[in-house]
Amino acid sequence: MTPIETGLSVILPVCGQTQAAEKAIPAWLTALERLSLNTELIVIHDTPLPESLLSQVKEGPHRFVLISAGEKKGYGHSLQLGVAASQYSLMFLTGLDQPFPIAEIGKLIHEINYKTEEGTIIPIDVVNFHRKGVDPTAWDRFCLKVRSGLERLILGTWPLPKLGWLPKSERWIPRAMRLWYGIRVHDPASRHKLIRRRILQKFIIQSQGEFATREVLAKANFLGAMIGEIVVPDRPCPFEPQPIQEPDTRKADEKEVWNSPKFVIHLPPKTESATPNTEPAAS
Repeated sequence: MTPIETGLSVILPVCGQTQAAEKAIPAWLTALERLSLNTELIVIHDTPLPESLLSQVKEGPHRFVLISAGEKKGYGHSLQLGVAASQYSLMFLTGLDQPFPIAEIGKLIHEINYKTEEGTIIPIDVVNFHRKGVDPTAWDRFCLKVRSGLERLILGTWPLPKLGWLPKSERWIPRAMRLWYGIRVHDPASRHKLIRRRILQKFIIQSQGEFATREVLAKANFLGAMIGEIVVPDRPCPFEPQPIQEPDTRKADEKEVWNSPKFVIHLPPKTESATPNTEPAAS
């Protein structure tokens, strides 16, 4: 097996989001050039990218890979191809339907190591980047105060500060993922995740669609990975997010992942056994 080099692999699926890709790809290449480690940008596209964009891509210290998704379409399918083509020990999964301050990647990759108050460094396996979300309504604030007061009165615990407010259409997702998979993160549907390659090597991404972002967390959690979560910094995003254009496979993906999850078992290398003694035993 080829040894894994230390570096950062950015996997960027482009699912019919050509307009966002025209600004995101040059921004990613510029940000990666500033890092003092080996980097690569892997772009998986299901529609042809414009020649005007490809002409802007310049040779640099980074590795730039373009992969056609073929006839299959879907965010999860693109992640499968990108992970297979990557070669570095840290992997950043991202997307174009949610904003991300690309220029801040140099600071954010250090979140993979947590430094305690005593100065001890604790390696994190997966960092989930919580989206800033939307501004809470007065009713949202009131409900949060009531729930926090009840928790303190009944359980005697002080609730942790809320990381952000997701759109109402997505607020059920963290509760469902905690109930079914035991994942204790606040924004499991975030596309932006920093994960160590040794964790991704232990399972297979089965989802064809955007459920893959939650599948990665569920399987990493099952394997006992240490998962952290931080809020995406409120900094400018160089592209206008575009919705993912893919078939709706969420229910089928959820059913397959729940009923028959696929993991990878790495067996130890075979060793030559001693030659068996074929001589007859003395009587």
